[in-house]
Amino acid sequence: MKIVMVESPFEPSREVVAQYRGRYSAAELLRQNLVYARRCLCHALSRGESPIASHLLFGQIDAKREEIDRAAAELYHRVDAVAFYIDLGFVAAMRDGQAHARLLGLEVTHRILFNSAAEDVRAQLASCDLVTFPRLEDLRARVTP
Repeated sequence: MKIVMVESPFEPSREVVAQYRGRYSAAELLRQNLVYARRCLCHALSRGESPIASHLLFGQIDAKREEIDRAAAELYHRVDAVAFYIDLGFVAAMRDGQAHARLLGLEVTHRILFNSAAEDVRAQLASCDLVTFPRLEDLRARVTP
């Protein structure tokens, strides 16, 4: 099974926040990015890949930025490929990741989940719930007397 680093936008940029001002808050845009990243993981799984999204993993903890950057960069040495999901754009952190992946000689792919021409991607994501930890909720349901 191929191990694939999944890259997608995480924190919305000032430009994106300005673009959607009056329609979506910065917090809502971040929520949409999290929903999107989870969908990207599911997509990679459905392709028979073993995906990891370091921005989702490290975005959950309070650690020094340099420690997170170092750990994320180290993961690039452990993966077989990097998949950039670009429905929401190709942000600076993704450009950095692409340069790093190419430097290491990794396979790089660009993927889309939505037919961007026919669908308003943000509207689709806005309508999705962000379940915090679906497996944890399932586990709680099974162990609660």
